[in-house]
Amino acid sequence: MITSELRYAARSLMHRRGVALAVVTTLSLGVGLNVAAFCVVNGLLLKGPPYPDSAAIVQVQRMSNVAALEWDVPGADFERWRSLGQPFQSSAGYRAKDVTIGATESGREVRAVEATAGLFDVLQVAPALGRTFGVQEEKPGADRVVVISARFWRSQYGGSSDAIGASLRVDGNPYQVIGVMPAQFVFPDEASDLCFPFYPGMTMTTTDGGGRAVSVPQFPVIGRLRAGTSRAQAEAKINEGRSRQNTPLVLVSWHDALTRPVRSLVLLLQMSVALVLLIACANIASLLLAEGSGRAREFATRLAIGAGRWQLVRQLLAEALIVSLVAAAAAIAIGHAAVRVMQIVAGREAPQIQAIGLDPAVLAFATLLSLAAGLGAAIVPALRATRVDPVIGLKAQGSVASSMRSRLGSRFSGGRAFVGVQLVVAVVLLSVAVSLIASFVESIQKRPAYADRHLITSELRFLGDASRTFTARQALIADVLQLAGTLPSTGGAAVTTTVPLPLGVSYFDLSGQSRDTGDVSISDAGVLRYVTVSAQYFSVMGIRLVRGRYLLPTDTLTGRPVVIVSRAFGEERFGGRDPLGQTVSFLRRDWEIVGVVDDVREPRSGRRVSLVYCNFQQLGYPGTSWDRRLTSFTIVLKARSDPETVFAAFQARLRTLGPNFLVSPPVSMEARLLRSMGPLNFYGAVMTALAIVALGLAGLGVFALMSRSVAKRSREIGVRLALGAEPSGIFRMIMWDGMILGTAGLLVGLPLSFAAHNVVRATVFGLRPFDVWWVLVSAGMLEAVLVLACALPARRACRFHPVECLRADG
Repeated sequence: MITSELRYAARSLMHRRGVALAVVTTLSLGVGLNVAAFCVVNGLLLKGPPYPDSAAIVQVQRMSNVAALEWDVPGADFERWRSLGQPFQSSAGYRAKDVTIGATESGREVRAVEATAGLFDVLQVAPALGRTFGVQEEKPGADRVVVISARFWRSQYGGSSDAIGASLRVDGNPYQVIGVMPAQFVFPDEASDLCFPFYPGMTMTTTDGGGRAVSVPQFPVIGRLRAGTSRAQAEAKINEGRSRQNTPLVLVSWHDALTRPVRSLVLLLQMSVALVLLIACANIASLLLAEGSGRAREFATRLAIGAGRWQLVRQLLAEALIVSLVAAAAAIAIGHAAVRVMQIVAGREAPQIQAIGLDPAVLAFATLLSLAAGLGAAIVPALRATRVDPVIGLKAQGSVASSMRSRLGSRFSGGRAFVGVQLVVAVVLLSVAVSLIASFVESIQKRPAYADRHLITSELRFLGDASRTFTARQALIADVLQLAGTLPSTGGAAVTTTVPLPLGVSYFDLSGQSRDTGDVSISDAGVLRYVTVSAQYFSVMGIRLVRGRYLLPTDTLTGRPVVIVSRAFGEERFGGRDPLGQTVSFLRRDWEIVGVVDDVREPRSGRRVSLVYCNFQQLGYPGTSWDRRLTSFTIVLKARSDPETVFAAFQARLRTLGPNFLVSPPVSMEARLLRSMGPLNFYGAVMTALAIVALGLAGLGVFALMSRSVAKRSREIGVRLALGAEPSGIFRMIMWDGMILGTAGLLVGLPLSFAAHNVVRATVFGLRPFDVWWVLVSAGMLEAVLVLACALPARRACRFHPVECLRADG
């Protein structure tokens, strides 16, 4: 019986190809977008890390002074856990960075990670070829070794086993390849290709000026809990022996820690596409309701010859089943295309998005969702359409239409209710999308002075032996500055170890230091964030001096240690007191504050950043850990003409200094701003696309509803025209009918837009407060679509011939 019903349903759909195609297209579009969103949810939230018993892997995080979780934890704590062996079966510290491979200026930049040897035990992964590094290779002065990813192995060495033992130049230094990881090795993200040993220890060395220079490292840490040890027990263990001044350390599921920054955003994406599917289902239901009224004679005939009502319902659901299966196949293709578009929009900065794709779970989701949506949208029309009196149904078509209209109800029944739902959802999505676009544009317009396309940045990595002295590196940096400053097309040049947008900073712990003993008590009660710059940095970047003075070229290692602080730092550390002349102690030196500058703000949240600026000539000492970390620096050029031409001239001049640097491609500060606004840009683009789809579907729904209304009222319109009604009056009547429906949808949708905006604003940094003017812009856009959707059927109604209308309906 089921087979015969499916065959009959297929033949019926072939006779009504137009309706079937419309339903398949609408359903596949709604489901396809949900498939794309589910790919993101599945890839980022549902799938755990691809390692054995990944639930036992935890991320150690530190509570900050503002009750937020921070990834970096003190290295001294990590060393204590590792030496005691508690409470982890194994633990590992790590930090990600970019490196350049190759021996010349044409080197290629790749993503890498430095990690302690315990990383491979935590993940319980063995190399596909060769070996991993051990604890002895973490120590300073050990042989340089590297473990490579399977992707890098195939691209760099063609998948040959000869890669083991090969020499690979990284940042100008030779490293020996000792292992190749399996394809499923992903740490910390899919973009990482190289893994180096990382020394996590605290170093104290005698400085040239006496005293001791101290490096207190902080870095992310993961660990694998011992069998039978709960997370609460482990937290208690890692906090034992720590000072009461220290903020507590907490353990978070590694998977949760990785997904927390994007969890709300991804769920909002899924909710948004679900609303688009709701519009699609309402469109389908409205279309099937109208089609059911047109098939009243067919249903009446079948009922008259003995068919039961539930048999007709099954028949209509069989048709919906076939349509849903076809739509599922089309939805998978649409979802795949949508994922590719999202990956292009997200770019290289979102490696998690680049790794998502279709898998059996996604295919099952697409099929089940298409069936649920298709059958769910068809059930109400099927029940309504089969509620036909056979006697009335076999009469003239005009009576049938009249009968069906009475059963479908008055102006706001059936199809109109479904179209009203579409309009409400469309105005919500549209208002959020418009607000996101407005926020993005506002962020660009209010960008800081240094977010300029004529400010060019490029990272320069030192080549040559790592034993190069600090003095030699200082001299090279000075040579680069002098060379860049003499270019006629530049308005200034500066160097820094980091640049804003986004702002990467170094951390140093201030608390518990004793100048006499050199001991350091690790605490975050006084974490200082500093940026290392040259004296010209502020003028080149356009960071305004509030009071005091800037750093000077004469502020050298032999001079009085001085720093510049941001406004936020002064207010945070000194309250109402003037920071000028005050002293900040770190790195075993007392630094005098000689100037206060404007704040740098985080581009996503707009939050002011508390910073200390040090002259690179005063911060380091020969032989210290800071010297060893100075493997690269960033040059900032202010171009007076075309930035690309200026940078090309700089590169040409740089060659005169010899093969001392690897130069990364130039990036303007404007591009850095756009990149830092990535989440707002990405979600804005996605929401805009969804709003356009929703607006189009809502417009089609209104157009279909008004077209059906005009067709059903053809006799009425013919009578009106025969009695002398003007076509303009008919036009206004149809338009008024449609605009009442649109206005009702807007009145319901606007309050919901306010609620939706607040939900999105709590998740997407940088979203502007609710602005009724932008919501009115959204309403205006929807009204324009409604006018077009109503005008086309109204214009057609004006062209009806009264005689033909009365003859066709009678």
